[in-house]
Amino acid sequence: MFAFGGPETAFFLGARLGLFTRWANRTGALAAMAGGTVIYCGAMALGIKPLGLHPISVGITASLLLFLAGSYLGGAASALDRVLWVEYNRIEKE
Repeated sequence: MFAFGGPETAFFLGARLGLFTRWANRTGALAAMAGGTVIYCGAMALGIKPLGLHPISVGITASLLLFLAGSYLGGAASALDRVLWVEYNRIEKE
């Protein structure tokens, strides 16, 4: 389970929110990847299980909060990010 939890907390929200929202940016994605993984590993090492759930829930929750905070504090997405988002959605609709 440990081998799947790290990548899940690192990439799940960055991939989903980064592809399907306009407000996401690199700062939020990097904060979610780094912070979520570190917090997940810490929760695994310390045996933290809130409400009896697996420590992945701690990592995913922290990753979401860090993604939102990083996207808010990181400012608007760059021009390249906006072009890639528009192009991705154009291809998906065809």
